[in-house]
Amino acid sequence: MKNLSIVLPLFLCFLTFVAFAEDPVVQIVDEERYYYPTFATSYLIGTKKALNIAEILRGEFQQKFELVKGDYPAFGLETSDIWLKFNVQNHLDDSPYLEVINPSLDTVEYFLINKHGELVHHHLSGSFQSIKDRAMPSWQFVQDMGLVNDEVHTCYLRINTETSAAMADIRIAHPKSILLPITAMRYGRDCILD
Repeated sequence: MKNLSIVLPLFLCFLTFVAFAEDPVVQIVDEERYYYPTFATSYLIGTKKALNIAEILRGEFQQKFELVKGDYPAFGLETSDIWLKFNVQNHLDDSPYLEVINPSLDTVEYFLINKHGELVHHHLSGSFQSIKDRAMPSWQFVQDMGLVNDEVHTCYLRINTETSAAMADIRIAHPKSILLPITAMRYGRDCILD
């Protein structure tokens, strides 16, 4: 019995470590709701030089990512690149869409990395791009995430702005949830596409 009193706490500590050793994964299971991955999002900011995705994927930078605190990533007036990272797993038939809710970001670059560490999807957008030329004609930055069903992917966003506060309110949704508001905005009286 004495051995059990020693072994049991050590076993519980081990289970706790294993459970939290990996980054959390956003599970996409319901096409009727939005997912806000903030609880699973980490960020990297203030690097001395502009980095590309190959440099970000190296171990030295991976260890510098910090978990976001608060409801959404907000970084104030920051002119260097900000990298965001989160893991996601899609359990729906269709790939969900990613929406970055801040139309004043100069650059929003999306990278999707598969479980083998390979870049499988890349998209560049930002305020430099006309709304009608974006993947989805919207004031926000909206795009298909390109997820393979039931596989855990790591998503990276590189955001940059020279003119306003860097804030990235991110949400993930099924295409049905995204397309209706975009269609309404596109054809509504308040939408100007030029």
